[in-house]
Amino acid sequence: HSVGHNLDEDVGNNKTVKVGVDQTTDIGNNDTETVGKNRSLTVGVDETIGIGANSTETIGQNHTQTVALVQTITVGAARVDSVGAAETRSVGAVQTNQIGASRSMTVGAGQTHTIGAADSWTIGAAQSVKVAADQSFAIGGAQSSQIGKARSAKIAADDATDVGGAYALKVGKGSGIQIADDSSIKVGKKLV
Repeated sequence: HSVGHNLDEDVGNNKTVKVGVDQTTDIGNNDTETVGKNRSLTVGVDETIGIGANSTETIGQNHTQTVALVQTITVGAARVDSVGAAETRSVGAVQTNQIGASRSMTVGAGQTHTIGAADSWTIGAAQSVKVAADQSFAIGGAQSSQIGKARSAKIAADDATDVGGAYALKVGKGSGIQIADDSSIKVGKKLV
C-alpha cells in the first residue's frame, strides 16, 4: 500500500512508522521496505529486529551503528574475530605491560624477548627468574649483570661457576672472597 503526502501509520502500542514524501512501504511476499534519504527506522522498547540464519545486515560506508550502554552484542561460539596478517597492535611508549603476582609470561623455545638498551625489567623482591636446567641465560659481551651491594649470588651445592680458560675472576682492591670454615678452594691438584 502507498502512504501519501505527510501521513502516519501507527503500529502497536506507542509505536509509529513514519513514511515521508513520495515514499512507499510495500508489505507482502518478496517485497522490500525502502527508507528514503535522511529517514530513520526506530524500534521501541521490547521490540526486536530478527535477521534470518542466512541473512546479512550490511552497513554502508560512512554509516555508524550505535549500541546503547546497557545492551550486549553476543558472538556465537563458532565465530572467530580475525586480525589480518598485515595488521599490528602497537603499545605506546608511555604504557606498561603488567603481569599479576600469580601469573607468568612464557616465551616459546624459538622466540626471543628483547629489552631495549634504555629499558629495564624490574623483578620484585619476592620474585625470581627461573632458567630451566637445559637452557642458558646469555649476557652480551659489552653487558654485565649487576648485583647490589647488599645482595649476593647464591650457587647451589651441586652447581659450579665455569670460568673460561682465557679468563679469570677479578676482585677489586677493596673487596675479597669469603670462604666458610668448612669449605675449600681447589686449584689444580691442590686444596687451599
